Amino acid sequence: MKHVLFMLFLLVSTQLVSCTTIDQHSVVDYTQMDIQDPRQSNFSDSPYKDKMVTAAINYLEKFLIDMKSGEQAKDWDHVQGYLVNFQEYDETANAWFIKSNGEAVYVPFAFIEKHGTITVDGITGYSVKNMMDKATDDPDRIMFERQINDAVKQLSNSSNVWDSISS
Repeated sequence: MKHVLFMLFLLVSTQLVSCTTIDQHSVVDYTQMDIQDPRQSNFSDSPYKDKMVTAAINYLEKFLIDMKSGEQAKDWDHVQGYLVNFQEYDETANAWFIKSNGEAVYVPFAFIEKHGTITVDGITGYSVKNMMDKATDDPDRIMFERQINDAVKQLSNSSNVWDSISS
């Protein structure tokens, strides 16, 4: 836990009683707040979320078929995939794929519910070349590592099956 001390400074010269002066500014008041250390996300499970996961996997499988039939098909032969965990009230989610050439591909999508059926519609994503060669403090690598560590499903490069990841 971190303790943060805030000081309110009075920047205008006034005639307040019991003010402390710091660097030519008057301190009006002190307050302290505790900031909790980050904690692991608590993603819930439910029958509704299971439907969302199924819809996401169906979309991602079609996405992979499309990528494996495109111009860069050879790079998609031995791909690893991660369906990033989400809450059942989320309207969007995403997956990461790591291609055989080291490129990480961010694949966001939106959940659409119509007449009790959940489908997924793709959103424009992006790719990052040589993700694991980036510095550990690089924003793309930080987001990537946090999200794959929170994955709910994983596609290994040796199979075509999305496996659940135990918490």
